[in-house]
Amino acid sequence: ISFGAAACHVSLVNRGGEIASCSIDHAGTWINEQLASENSQYVWDAQGRKYLDSNTMARWKSSDAARLDEVGPTDRERSLSRLYAELLKQIATTGGDAFRETLLHPGSWPAMTVVACGGPTRIRGFVPCLAQSIREADWPVRVKQIRLAEDSDLTIARGCLISAELEARTLETETALHAAA
Repeated sequence: ISFGAAACHVSLVNRGGEIASCSIDHAGTWINEQLASENSQYVWDAQGRKYLDSNTMARWKSSDAARLDEVGPTDRERSLSRLYAELLKQIATTGGDAFRETLLHPGSWPAMTVVACGGPTRIRGFVPCLAQSIREADWPVRVKQIRLAEDSDLTIARGCLISAELEARTLETETALHAAA
């Protein structure tokens, strides 16, 4: 599951091949904007125009003060917990629906590892919240474990590069075979 700034993407992959996928069109930036709006956090430009101060919320969210495992007493902390729960519920439900639509015999699949990456995953307490959302969405495949990608800033780019390299090699081999025939 890739949790980006603008969107989240879920893929069910087996042996390098994508079997099912889905996306939702909001993620980290949406949480920052909602937090700024709900907490009346604004900035003004030189002409006096008012804007949501989502950057301040993003900085707070990436600090040790923001966490999902122990919700603090402030409105901002309660909002953060609620917004993450809403986002995770939506992505888990959408992913579970995509898997149910695609898989013929989901019960025959071995338990899988869910790997999450992206900026929104770095908040303390993320994994237990994601696990709870997946349980509540009743995914048709069993989940063995959930883990965070270690180098999540580059994980997607690295995976795309590897895929492109493999595809280029396959294309070169096919071209060589057609030329020889």
